[in-house]
Amino acid sequence: MTEHTNPETLEIPFRTLGAAFADYAGRHPGKTAIHAIDQGISITFGELNSLTNRIATRMMSEGIRGGDRVAIL
Repeated sequence: MTEHTNPETLEIPFRTLGAAFADYAGRHPGKTAIHAIDQGISITFGELNSLTNRIATRMMSEGIRGGDRVAIL
């Protein structure tokens, strides 16, 4: 592994996917996150962030914790 591909030497700060998403949603809440071409509807990053936070809160209220495996259909 070269120095450029060694994760221990990269100068990119580690962030979880959730943290990166929340940061982007906070900076660009009005940008389109998902667009359903066949239905002609879109959801913004702000709306998607709100929805995912509501789902996470509900899952936690049901007893789901970090490390649990969850399947979503």
